[in-house]
Amino acid sequence: MARRLIGLVWGTAGRGRAGRFAALVVAVTLVHGCVTRGIADRLQEFAAAARMPPRIEVAYVRTLEPEAPPVTAPAPPPPPPPKRRVARARPAKAASAPEPRAVAAASEPAAAETVAAAASEPADMTEALAAAAASAPAPASAAAS
Repeated sequence: MARRLIGLVWGTAGRGRAGRFAALVVAVTLVHGCVTRGIADRLQEFAAAARMPPRIEVAYVRTLEPEAPPVTAPAPPPPPPPKRRVARARPAKAASAPEPRAVAAASEPAAAETVAAAASEPADMTEALAAAAASAPAPASAAAS
């Protein structure tokens, strides 16, 4: 079996195959030569660019000389501290506010006398207030309804 394979490759089995094999080897060698020549030409272009002198590097330098600092405006004075607010004393809310004296005195002079009498006698205070409330006329809003 090995003899047949060797015969196929080296052309002992047939003369036509050996010629084709030799033509293939020559063709591949020529193509490789052309490609190698193209690559060599391109590398020579790169080598010519590498042979160019280096570019000149320029540094522009300015001599710095000391000078006086610029004159600035004086700093503004700090703002005055804010005025403190004075807390106002708020009146305490009463649980039940009494009627104004002028209105109560004008509307019921008798009720004022009974309240004064009740104030002098604290034991009979509830009785005096009940009597004053009974003798007082009904308010206008209660009479209308």
